[in-house]
Amino acid sequence: MLKEIKRLRLEECPNMGKEKVKKNLVVFCKKNNLPIYSESKIGRIIKDKKIYHRRQKVSHFGIVKSVSNRRKERKPKDFVAHEPGDLVEIDTIVKFVYGMKRYIITAVDIKTEYSFAYCYRDHGSHSAKDFLKKLEVVFPYRIKAVQTDNGSEFHKYFMIYLKKQKIIQYLKTKIRLTEN
Repeated sequence: MLKEIKRLRLEECPNMGKEKVKKNLVVFCKKNNLPIYSESKIGRIIKDKKIYHRRQKVSHFGIVKSVSNRRKERKPKDFVAHEPGDLVEIDTIVKFVYGMKRYIITAVDIKTEYSFAYCYRDHGSHSAKDFLKKLEVVFPYRIKAVQTDNGSEFHKYFMIYLKKQKIIQYLKTKIRLTEN
C-alpha cells in the first residue's frame, strides 16, 4: 500500500493531493483485496513518511537543478507595530499612461501611515530593491520589517538587499472574500 502511495505521488503525478491519491488507491485496493484507507489516513502517511516530490529546474543547457522551497515568513496574528518602522507594507500598482505600462511601487508605514511611492518602467526585483533604497533615504525611521505580496518583484535582488540590511520580510496571506 505504501509503495502504491509513493508511486502515485512521485511517479504518476508529482505531489498528487490526498483526495486524488485516495481515488486511485481505492481502485488499487479493490483489485488486490486490500483494506481501503481514509483520506485523512493517507494524508498522515504522506506527512509521516515525507512522500514529497523535489521540484527540479532544467536549464536550456540541459542541466538539472533541484529547487529549494523557501519557508514563507508570515506576520504573526498578534503582531502590533509599537514604533514607526516596525512594519512597512509595500505593494506594486500597474497603470497605463498614454498606452505605456508603468509600475508604481508604494510603501505605507503601519504606525505613522507615512507613505512613499515611486514609478518604474519595469517590474523586476532590481526596481523593488532600488525603491527600498530610496525609501530608506526618505523614511525618517529605521525600517525593521516589510510586508509584501508574493510578486516576482519582491524576490531575488530585493530579498538579497533585505538580508544585507537585516530587514525582516513578511508575506501577505491570501484573503478570500465570500459572498453571503
